[in-house]
Amino acid sequence: MFKQINYLSNSRPRIGESRFYTDKISIPMKKYYFPILLFAAGIFMVACGSKKALPATTSTEPNLEAVSAKYPGYTQAQFKEGKALYLANCGTCHGLKNPTSYSEQQWNKIVPKMVNYVNENKPNKLDVNAETTILKYLVTMTTIAHPSN
Repeated sequence: MFKQINYLSNSRPRIGESRFYTDKISIPMKKYYFPILLFAAGIFMVACGSKKALPATTSTEPNLEAVSAKYPGYTQAQFKEGKALYLANCGTCHGLKNPTSYSEQQWNKIVPKMVNYVNENKPNKLDVNAETTILKYLVTMTTIAHPSN
């Protein structure tokens, strides 16, 4: 099955021979192509299908009654504007945070700091109205998700 090669000789190998390898592979690779290909396809499918969906609390039409006492007259249009500003500006330097992952008090500390940071790098990108709109959106999302806070 295999040709014996004398590694101690100084002679050159004949055509088809090698000093380091035999001329035949002991295990045919063809029988492993399909399982390897199937495994790779499975990994690819799992990797592509594991993207997280947006949380259910990020619906485009939330019930704003929970924040009506805090923000009287707050409308769906203002909510959508806050969401658009948040998505457009707050994910450019870092990944977007889930709006429900922080409390109202935490957002009240985080948003002004981040707006100041953005305006230091890009002057006047976000004004006071944009900051308030983003903050209202985040507080609304937190209040809807955690009504007891």
